[in-house]
Amino acid sequence: MQQKLTSLSRLALLNLAPSRLKTPTAGLQIILGSIPLHHIARERNVRTLLRLHNYEPLTTPTHRGHLKDIFNFYSSLGLSHIPIDDIPPRKTPPLYFRTLIDPEAKVELPPYPYCQWRKNGRTTSQSPASNHILEIYTDGSKSNDPKHWGTGGGFAFFIRTDDEIDYSNPNHTASISLCHTFSVFQAEVSAITTALREYHNLRKTGVIPYPRAIIIFSDSQSAIQAISAPLVTSKLVIQCIHMLNATSIFTAVTVRWIKAHVGHPGNELADTLAKRGARTPEIQGPAPFGPVPYSFIRQTIRTETSEQWNNEWLFNPACRQTKLWFPEAKPGISRFLLKQTREDLGRLIRWFTGHNFLRRHQNLLDPDSYTSRICRLCYTEPETAEHIMADCVTLDHTRRFFMGTPSLTKPYEWDISKLHAFLAYIGDKLEDSGPISAIQIVQRDDSWGDVFIDSTASGNLPSHSMITYDIIPDDIPPHQPPS
Repeated sequence: MQQKLTSLSRLALLNLAPSRLKTPTAGLQIILGSIPLHHIARERNVRTLLRLHNYEPLTTPTHRGHLKDIFNFYSSLGLSHIPIDDIPPRKTPPLYFRTLIDPEAKVELPPYPYCQWRKNGRTTSQSPASNHILEIYTDGSKSNDPKHWGTGGGFAFFIRTDDEIDYSNPNHTASISLCHTFSVFQAEVSAITTALREYHNLRKTGVIPYPRAIIIFSDSQSAIQAISAPLVTSKLVIQCIHMLNATSIFTAVTVRWIKAHVGHPGNELADTLAKRGARTPEIQGPAPFGPVPYSFIRQTIRTETSEQWNNEWLFNPACRQTKLWFPEAKPGISRFLLKQTREDLGRLIRWFTGHNFLRRHQNLLDPDSYTSRICRLCYTEPETAEHIMADCVTLDHTRRFFMGTPSLTKPYEWDISKLHAFLAYIGDKLEDSGPISAIQIVQRDDSWGDVFIDSTASGNLPSHSMITYDIIPDDIPPHQPPS
């Protein structure tokens, strides 16, 4: 099956750009960033297995056959016992609170001195309340700093009376440190849930009086949309909805969006507290293995897949020339290559893999027609892609013009855009891609500046055929030829 998938992948890659038929599949995959299909299939199998188990931990190895292989791979990542935050889509319970995304919308407050008291979705009685409004600002943060990495949340309480509020003197603040696997979305939702739990504790102890209404400000539209969506797919979101509903029974609750990083003191304070929580080493939330997001599972599986792919590439005895430029997968360069035209992409693939129309490779395929493999420019070394791109002395000025350096040294460090410009200028003029009887090696051309190579109508290269001048653009004065 793996061979069939490899053949299918090769067929697709060869049709992306004009490349030689014997170009190695492994080289094409690493250059274009195409993960082998058998690795992709294993990823999809793991994700399907999790979905069929309703995203519950896979702790019982009762599978047989190919399911056992999938389970063993998932267990080897250390993920089989970790609960996942995702759940099958379920209908959102009735909401007793309001959510506002529109910054221009006004919050409807209950009449003083009473607030609505809801039970089983109906208003059954009235409960006395004070005349103040409790504003709660929440935020989530994630730090990728190797010294201080983690996920955290923060919240701040402010009491507003008669439309007056002192943002320089919060009534209560707190930072929470969550499991590092949590996403920013989970941190935002957890901050709302934890803030409401803290509010109930402070209200019971008399630190904060019964408010007339509670307004929760969050700068995460995704979190607000998740708690008000018709379907729920997250355990943390379900917990947050239940907490909001429980609070709304006695107090009117509104969750409102606020724009981040515009200088609002409440939001800025919550952001500072969240960053502090993300950098705190002690975990105070559902740790060490709280419900991790499904995105973390996917990222971990993809990271392991990429590592195995790179190891297979490293120990692959073939593709020697490709490994000079791609010792490992380079996703950024692959994305750049896939944006090029078919002609440019084919040229880059031929030069990276060494399966091109230069003299050395032509001599390997057809030694009778191409009797010489020596470079037609310097006439000292075999004419390979590595020699032309890295150290052919005749092209020192050309490389300096296009790539900023006269030569490259191993391990090669190169800029793809500069190398692309270099090959676009010189590559087609050195590749003999036409029929043998119709080839002209290189003719004198104005676009080459002061350059010529002896040409011949046959495919054989005469012993005296070599370049006389360096190859540089017309507006750059060439160096003086040797006497």
